[in-house]
Amino acid sequence: MAGRVVMVTGASNGIGRSTALGLARLGATVVMVCRNRERGTAVQGWISDLAGDVRLDLLVADLSSQSQVRILATEFKGKYDRLDVLVNNAGVVSRPSYGHRGRP
Repeated sequence: MAGRVVMVTGASNGIGRSTALGLARLGATVVMVCRNRERGTAVQGWISDLAGDVRLDLLVADLSSQSQVRILATEFKGKYDRLDVLVNNAGVVSRPSYGHRGRP
């Protein structure tokens, strides 16, 4: 993965965090996308501690917002000339919408 630019969404926890760590260890430039800057920064430090001299970038966006997705794309394009791999890991959990009787 050396020389590749990889974006990992949902990189602050769970599978996204582990994926970002693994890709960083393989030599990729990892662009972590997180909703929360503080959590993202903490994970960035954690990965650096475990993987050593790695190329990590943090971009903050709530991917449930189309306006933030557009801002993220603009930010990314301003920093990088290409994206080799997208790990679209971020997820949204929402409750089902029930009718007036409380049944699906």
